[in-house]
Amino acid sequence: MLPITYLSTEEYQVLYSNKEGWQKNEERYSEFFLILKKYIEYFHTSPQIDFSSFSFPEITFNHELLGSASIFIKNSIFFGETIFENLTFNDKVHISGSNFLTKSYFQNITFHCDTVIMNNKFKNEVVLKELTFQDEAFFADNIYYDNLLLDSLFFSKESSFNDSLLNKRCKIKNIRGVEFMEWDDLYCINYEQCEWDDLDKYIMRKEPYEILLIELVHKIKQKFPEVIAKIKDELYQTSSGGSCFFWIEKFGYNTRDCIRKKEYTQAEKYLNFMDIALKTDDTNLKNIIEVGYVENILYDLTHIQQKEAWKYIPERTKKSYATIWSVPS
Repeated sequence: MLPITYLSTEEYQVLYSNKEGWQKNEERYSEFFLILKKYIEYFHTSPQIDFSSFSFPEITFNHELLGSASIFIKNSIFFGETIFENLTFNDKVHISGSNFLTKSYFQNITFHCDTVIMNNKFKNEVVLKELTFQDEAFFADNIYYDNLLLDSLFFSKESSFNDSLLNKRCKIKNIRGVEFMEWDDLYCINYEQCEWDDLDKYIMRKEPYEILLIELVHKIKQKFPEVIAKIKDELYQTSSGGSCFFWIEKFGYNTRDCIRKKEYTQAEKYLNFMDIALKTDDTNLKNIIEVGYVENILYDLTHIQQKEAWKYIPERTKKSYATIWSVPS
């Protein structure tokens, strides 16, 4: 916190106040920016500018506002449209634990150091356009409630969008440095919602069994759309990661839950579908299905529940299960 001699208590309250629905025609809107500029000018030559726990109205961050210090934004709320544009960040940028309630734009920016934009909630459309990352970039563990656009991005080192939750569509185009881009979680969970110009370049990095696994998850979601939301929620709440293996594992638990509730007709549909998948000639994929799915279909059920469920399990799956666990008797 700044020395009280520099910003008054009242000025602090303007920056930190949880004032919902900031509007341009409000008298304090202009006041907010005057105080914010005063705050930034004081800090712009220091190691960092900290915007944590602020309540932002509609705002544009541009070259006139920010200096060369590292930027930290944590647990803040952005009530209006938020734009970061025409910037060159020479130090770290960390944005985490914040809520963006309307549209958010990050455009025409060069990041020279680590960029971390994680654990945020974006309630509206998000656009990442014409961004250059000279160092590592992490966009993991975000929740996107609306559409996400990635357009004209350049990655020169490791980048990750893993463990994020996408509720609508994602469009990806003009990506350079795609070989540094980790996309497993968002890609696998929302396979049918992604449009990617260079999808083939991404797929080529995968092992053959990984491609088969991605396709299997996609087929399950097409065949049984009722499981998608439940598995998404579980993945995020348990922080177990969202790779296709964990998706298959959760599908196994979902089948187990149907058995526990004596919803045998539904469980049988899932079991029959996965029994056919077990017929694969790819040993790696077969192993994943056995470890991720088959091992869990009777997990943590009582002996009576297991014995009752056994009659609904197809023969191929029974054989796989019996090689791992004992047959209920």
